[in-house]
Amino acid sequence: MLFRRDTLEGVANGTITLAFRRWRSAAAVTGGTQRTTHGVVRFGLVERIELMAIDAEGAVAAGYADRDALLRELNSRPGDLYRIELAGIHGDPREALREQADVDPDILAWLVRIDWALPILRAIDQAPEVRAADIAEPLGMPRDRFKARVRELKNRGLTISLETGYRISPRGAAALAKLSRSV
Repeated sequence: MLFRRDTLEGVANGTITLAFRRWRSAAAVTGGTQRTTHGVVRFGLVERIELMAIDAEGAVAAGYADRDALLRELNSRPGDLYRIELAGIHGDPREALREQADVDPDILAWLVRIDWALPILRAIDQAPEVRAADIAEPLGMPRDRFKARVRELKNRGLTISLETGYRISPRGAAALAKLSRSV
């Protein structure tokens, strides 16, 4: 489920509490969450509805000027109509994780075991804020595969995504330091 930046800002400040989407199958579930650039969005009730169930109040709660503006967007897409309650944005747990300089042995073992993990982490350390394609090319890796692997590193708190490129987190730096001492 994609969110526009202004929508995420509205969810964060409480002015947007609903979303409406057309999907072939539901892309969100009641009680679920989704990571975004602004944090983790929490979903309340997710339900399939009929178009007539949308009123002006719901459209405004979804960040639209009026019902007609929302309907114009919804009618331009195929699929079943869903109403999603947005229960706020909470901090991304990876942010706290990446600040931890204490690296457990499991992460170090994973970095050594996975053949691509250390080369990518070292490349990011040597080229912070450099475009993904420019780091991937010398590694002989397609950009999309590189980006997917960086996401795995990020999920373990080892990297930080920037507007352009990446940098290693304090946890990533601690892992590299421990591994360089043990070699």
